[in-house]
Amino acid sequence: MAITALLSAPAGALAESAVSFASGPQDPTATNDSTPTFVFSTGDSAASFECSLDGATPQPCSSPHTTDPLDDGSHRLDVRAGSTGTWSARQFSIDTTAPETVLVSAPPARTRESWARFEFVAGEDGASFECSLDEGAFAGCESPWSRGELAAGRHLVAVRALDALGNRDASPAVAVFTVEAASVSSSGTTLTSGVRMLAQALAENLDGVVRVLGSRETPAILRSGQVSVAGMRALVPGTLTVAAAPGSAGPTVLAGTLSSGAGATGTLTLRPTKAGRALLRRGGSVPVLLTARFTSRGLSMSSSRHVRLVRDWLTLGEARQAVSRELRRGRGARPRRLALTVQTRCGSGCLDIRASWLHRRQRFATSGRVRQLSGRLSANLGAAARQR
Repeated sequence: MAITALLSAPAGALAESAVSFASGPQDPTATNDSTPTFVFSTGDSAASFECSLDGATPQPCSSPHTTDPLDDGSHRLDVRAGSTGTWSARQFSIDTTAPETVLVSAPPARTRESWARFEFVAGEDGASFECSLDEGAFAGCESPWSRGELAAGRHLVAVRALDALGNRDASPAVAVFTVEAASVSSSGTTLTSGVRMLAQALAENLDGVVRVLGSRETPAILRSGQVSVAGMRALVPGTLTVAAAPGSAGPTVLAGTLSSGAGATGTLTLRPTKAGRALLRRGGSVPVLLTARFTSRGLSMSSSRHVRLVRDWLTLGEARQAVSRELRRGRGARPRRLALTVQTRCGSGCLDIRASWLHRRQRFATSGRVRQLSGRLSANLGAAARQR
């Protein structure tokens, strides 16, 4: 979860408040709504209001007031009646990050046991789970989860975690296996704190692969014949295998394996398969399901994430050009030392960015989205916040 520094109230704020909040998120309970709405009022029904988000310059507003899209983390909304009234503050937190799901135990690819047993964990405390068998509807479940007397043939089980706010893992952990004949049930193992640590490490390694693949153009992958991902961490001796395919039943397009000793950090190399090279040569973007599996001393666990491989990126330099133009022409600012960081790539011609700059010896920051459509650049930025 990204953490945003809590900024002080605008100059002139007083401890007492003439404005009262009727609704809207408030700490200590977070919200998963990135554009929360606040309802407030004062004793004067004809009063006008000014709002300041995270210490930004006050702007006229009205109740109900809905914010621009906000990053995960801590925020504060200050409201006053008129332009000279006392400030009333509402502190709140946003959490839109779903927990990562990791399968710790599942049947092998081919089994004679018809009683399938699954164990799973999430990368966030207090998470609950939903399970699906053979692409049926998801329903609440707990680890360990068992399904008995499965018919002979291929089966698919998907498990997704969700937190207390309802944020669901968009890429459920998936197990695909074939039952060859009915037999006795398996006993499984009990999850321990050590297994949970290994599951968290697997999720972190998968995050690293997603970040690298999310910043590589497909022509570059084809030219080099590989993608290298540094910083893969092993808590115990084991083997990490990562494969990318267009869906759980599609052909593997990228694959790589890394064997490491305890406490080692290594570099995973993913190489395109024959089917992958044919797929990557096509124009446009390629959505794939990325699956990571870690095996160690008889223990096997896996986790999955979606990632999009694209052919032509909107570059950071082009995004900086669009943001600078929007600040100068659209907002009348004269930004100096403009710095941009990429939050996520929302497509081949789309970047979600975080920008900061100097203006009149003050540093400001905002987040937004930059797009490139038909060769034209545009930047849609949120309200600027003054930083200390």
